[in-house]
Amino acid sequence: MKSLASIPVVRLKKRADFVRLRQRGGKAVTKGFILQYLAQPELKEVRVGFTATKKMAKSAVVRNRAKRRLKAVVDAVMRLNPNFKCAPTDICLIARYSTCDVPFDKMVKDLKRVLKADVGAEL
Repeated sequence: MKSLASIPVVRLKKRADFVRLRQRGGKAVTKGFILQYLAQPELKEVRVGFTATKKMAKSAVVRNRAKRRLKAVVDAVMRLNPNFKCAPTDICLIARYSTCDVPFDKMVKDLKRVLKADVGAEL
């Protein structure tokens, strides 16, 4: 069983990390976002990245709004939750067409469900 602990949540920024995550990681799809994940036992943190492609929306305003919503969901579930425990993992949240339309509470519930079921986090 993985060792779960309260560890810091930081940003995933390098392209090579996003590519590795896409190629080797697992994937979970919800109505509001797609979550990609890959365990990283050599790290001491959970790294989270956010993506909104031009395929999702041509307008930069809409893509930025979608990424802000995803960041707020991660803050609510991971960063601001003192009970959040997870093994070191890389996570990427990818915005979908409906990211801006799905109610915030539904996105929070979906992220909690996916983190528990697929990533193995404790909330």
